[in-house]
Amino acid sequence: MLQTNQRIVKDETEINAILGTKLINLLEAKAELNEIEKVKLHISEIDTITSILLKLSCR
Repeated sequence: MLQTNQRIVKDETEINAILGTKLINLLEAKAELNEIEKVKLHISEIDTITSILLKLSCR
């Protein structure tokens, strides 16, 4: 069951990464540079938090 859940989380993480890239591409066409950087920072922070939570849940 744990392996199944880990695979689901990995798949969802990959999908989110693709969506994040698409979002950044859209923003680059329409938003100001400082707004784009804020979104990139937010995405990076969420990735870090998610990674930490996944590591803690495996313990």
